[in-house]
Amino acid sequence: MSQLPQCLQELQTMLQESSRKVLKLPQDYRRAAVLIPLFRNFEEWFLLFTRRTEKVTHHKNEISFPGGRYDEDLDKDLIHTALREVHEEIGCEDVHVLGLLDDIFTVSQYVVTPIVGFIVEDFDVKCSNHNSDEIEYVLKVALNKISNIKEFWTEAVPYKGEKLIHVPFFNYEGEIIWGATGRILANFLNVLTQIDVSCQSNMIGIEQWEVQEDDDYSNLVKRE
Repeated sequence: MSQLPQCLQELQTMLQESSRKVLKLPQDYRRAAVLIPLFRNFEEWFLLFTRRTEKVTHHKNEISFPGGRYDEDLDKDLIHTALREVHEEIGCEDVHVLGLLDDIFTVSQYVVTPIVGFIVEDFDVKCSNHNSDEIEYVLKVALNKISNIKEFWTEAVPYKGEKLIHVPFFNYEGEIIWGATGRILANFLNVLTQIDVSCQSNMIGIEQWEVQEDDDYSNLVKRE
């Protein structure tokens, strides 16, 4: 592919040079990976999400990033998991991996690793060949709108029946993004505020965005 846009070069360098939260795998949990798919259209930046169908085992009808469970027979690593799943779910093949974000736990007993990737500009963003068994439809989300703080809030959600954690919610043109996907999105927006100010303005339209996530994992965290 052609040279990365300057803002993505900065993002890639920062992700590759920074440490990230890596969670140990508790008993009865499995590893998974999702792709945070970035693309640009007429100088505007977008993310791709999917709405899951009623047929899937977990998180039915929810908005999510494409991704899935690590398969030790198919995947050499979690990056391969994310790329395999995004191809299976929405037919995307040409992804430039920029880096990894902090791991998170999910209520469905997964440790999820988010992979940030850039999709080439001639990709079919309508994703007309998506996997209809898993994906109801594909949602194209403008970064400069999803970062609008007026459309963001947090709610206290039970975690393992023992405590409440504050979960980010985003309203994008009536679509509600929350749960694990909301937490990953909030973290990604936080990361974008660490790159050059002109790139922040270009990609998300604001200079400051910061959401503090509840951190309950002190005994399960290492840095890499």
